[in-house]
Amino acid sequence: MTSQASNDATFAVAEDRVAKGRLLMAGLADEIRGLWDTLGRIEGAPAPNGSLNLSDNSIVDVLNWLRRALTSVRSLDLEVFQNSNERAYLTLRAADDRGMAVKGLIGPRNNAVHHPEVVDPGVDRAMGPFTSGRYFIFPTWVHRTQRLDAMFTDHRGVFSEGYAAAYGTHIAGRSLLDPVMDAFDFFDTMAPDLARRDADGQLDCFPLPPPPFADAHLYFRLMPSSPNETRQRTALDIQLRFMLEMSLPTGRVRVITGAFRSDEGEVVLTGYTDVRDTFRHAFLDRPDQVQLDIRGGFRYLLSLPPAAGASDPGPVEVAGDLTLPGGQPFPVDGLVTATANEAEVAEGRWELCQKDASYYQQFRRPRG
Repeated sequence: MTSQASNDATFAVAEDRVAKGRLLMAGLADEIRGLWDTLGRIEGAPAPNGSLNLSDNSIVDVLNWLRRALTSVRSLDLEVFQNSNERAYLTLRAADDRGMAVKGLIGPRNNAVHHPEVVDPGVDRAMGPFTSGRYFIFPTWVHRTQRLDAMFTDHRGVFSEGYAAAYGTHIAGRSLLDPVMDAFDFFDTMAPDLARRDADGQLDCFPLPPPPFADAHLYFRLMPSSPNETRQRTALDIQLRFMLEMSLPTGRVRVITGAFRSDEGEVVLTGYTDVRDTFRHAFLDRPDQVQLDIRGGFRYLLSLPPAAGASDPGPVEVAGDLTLPGGQPFPVDGLVTATANEAEVAEGRWELCQKDASYYQQFRRPRG
């Protein structure tokens, strides 16, 4: 693993490369701003599974801004810095995480046709609609699989393990803008005279405007020199998840109505939270979390559909050891069977809950 180059070493750009470097850095700043603005004005319609169906125009807008930014990154990398002093530049690039992010972006840049495959739009975590009627999305770079091998294969059919490895280590899984900001910061650190600044030395186009919502557990990298967004979000995610699991859910009572088993065999209970008289919200949690909640004083009820010809007994209290009145065992298998037709949607939601504590928070502490 590389790191940020010690003392942020500067680099002498060749005199005949300076004008182009300034042009490209100004363009890259505009493109980062354009991509950021586009992420916050997405057109879409809610889907039945709880995600968002993006309009074709919104997808095209995101990919076009990304394409332009990646073109500028590659042009700066090759035409400005490598063409100034290839050996010195490649040594600096290899010694810095931000430089390796530049290398990791070369595959997606050289194979623009693969952009739709390499970007996860993150529609399941979309926020909105806001007053504009638009949504804010959280796209990420997909993880490296064999499906992406063509992206690292040149026109002669030669596969580049170096570019693929750089993508897998420094790009995959990160938020879409994060490595692009790394690239800008890397270039700006080495040649600070290239980027456009005002009289006070403030970079043009930065900081990016804050998103149209506030959340103490979400971090956005609004300056290229700000900390790595992905690492900061991971730390905040861990903190938020711990807080959610250690505190009781929002609401008056939760009613368990179903269950499913994940691909790993883990049981997850589903149902709804009775938040108030006119508002209910779905919930998903593991049995051990439910037990912890009950022992902390939160009520859970179990509601099962009545057997054929029988009257509805109504919800029954669930004890802290997950037993029912009279010591009856908790009917996991019956719940799984009863809600089998709902399992696919519930599994998708639970998968997102494991990836994103802010998404899990919607079910743990619903607002209404």
